[in-house]
Amino acid sequence: MHTTVRLSSRGKRNLEKLRSALSSRLGRRLTQQESMDLLLVRAERDAARLAAELAAPDFPLSEARIRQLHKMRRSFGGSVLKEGVDAVVYEG
Repeated sequence: MHTTVRLSSRGKRNLEKLRSALSSRLGRRLTQQESMDLLLVRAERDAARLAAELAAPDFPLSEARIRQLHKMRRSFGGSVLKEGVDAVVYEG
């Protein structure tokens, strides 16, 4: 089965760097298919870590993301604490 995968310019550059590094260590040229197969096998072994990395936000947050987060804020309909937060956290 053959599947076409479209990569960004950055992705293509990274794949070529990886292919070059692996090829020099193996002493032979790797094809793009071999490189992608290796990457997929490695990702499959540690899918939980890969998912965590994909879900993690990029920092620093962009201005657009900050605005988006501000829009998501919801009021609780009043103040949550009658006393200041410092008084509760630091006991006084």
